[in-house]
Amino acid sequence: MSRKLSIHDLHLLHAQTLKLEWLSGQEFADTKLRPTPEDVSCMVGYLNFIHPPQITLLGEQELNYLASLDVESYHLTIKQFFRSAPSLIIVCEGQTATDEINVAAHEHRVAMMASPLSAATVLARMSHQLSEMLAPSITVHGVFLEVFDLGVLLTGAAGVGKSELALELINRGHRLVADDSPLFSKYSPDVLTGRAPALLKDFLEVRGLGIVNVRAMFGHTAVKDTKKLSLIVHVVDMSDPIIANIDRLQGMHREREFLGIHVPEVTLPAGPGRSLSVLVEAAVHNQLLRSSGYNASDVFAENQMIALRRNA
Repeated sequence: MSRKLSIHDLHLLHAQTLKLEWLSGQEFADTKLRPTPEDVSCMVGYLNFIHPPQITLLGEQELNYLASLDVESYHLTIKQFFRSAPSLIIVCEGQTATDEINVAAHEHRVAMMASPLSAATVLARMSHQLSEMLAPSITVHGVFLEVFDLGVLLTGAAGVGKSELALELINRGHRLVADDSPLFSKYSPDVLTGRAPALLKDFLEVRGLGIVNVRAMFGHTAVKDTKKLSLIVHVVDMSDPIIANIDRLQGMHREREFLGIHVPEVTLPAGPGRSLSVLVEAAVHNQLLRSSGYNASDVFAENQMIALRRNA
């Protein structure tokens, strides 16, 4: 789920960095922003009548455009603008809004602020933070790592050995993103980005050792702040009944859905004598090949069929 943010919250967040000052509408500060599921970054933008943003920036260019209109077109444009129900207007670059905009903003219960910074600067800084704060998010149990530049989530039942596997992968040069409860956010329609909750950052729980600090033990290069989720490796015990159903040729591949995004998953059995760290690395290489359109199982089966036809 995504966090709800009010105009008042927005002012507190950006008052210093964007030098925001209230112009009017402080009585409407409790108005909540409406997160856009498709793309949170579209919540803030310039004057736009086709896809109007909730937070509209009025800089010199926008105000000059409005001033260039004849009287009738100007009145119609202002009406159309407020009909789109903006939540906040920020007047940038030391400009001054017209009296008609000020009056209409009060009538439509729209808050107004001012920033001396350029509209482009306000847009870049505000849209970035809004994307981080309002993007739909989900917490998933597992260990999230970067393996060969691919974001890999290790999942499985408690006690199956996920943390030990993660520690072995880190020792082999891969990087920890989050242990236990990685938080995944949907910043764009087809990307899930994972990170560690603040209190768990850099820490890994390993049975027998307790809590270890990966950054302190292995150095700064052993951890990564965020990573796109590209593959799920589900670890199961060799005695699990699911093992009996694994296709020896194709393996066990499927997809899992988080926040409407489908992520490939491979199931790996854990048992005596099996080097899971090597298997995870192989699974990552195999996923890279599958993503490029190459499937070893299909090629193998095709080669067998060709051989059978030759011998028929």
